[in-house]
Amino acid sequence: MRSASPIFFNSMQLKNLILYLNLKAPISISIPPFDCTDAG
Repeated sequence: MRSASPIFFNSMQLKNLILYLNLKAPISISIPPFDCTDAG
């Protein structure tokens, strides 16, 4: 199976992964927010 558009496929995979993580655990816990203020 050849992937004509790898970018599109990757974006779909990423979306599915995010949805899966969101179902397993809160998105806030799965992906910690990036606080620029904490950096100083």
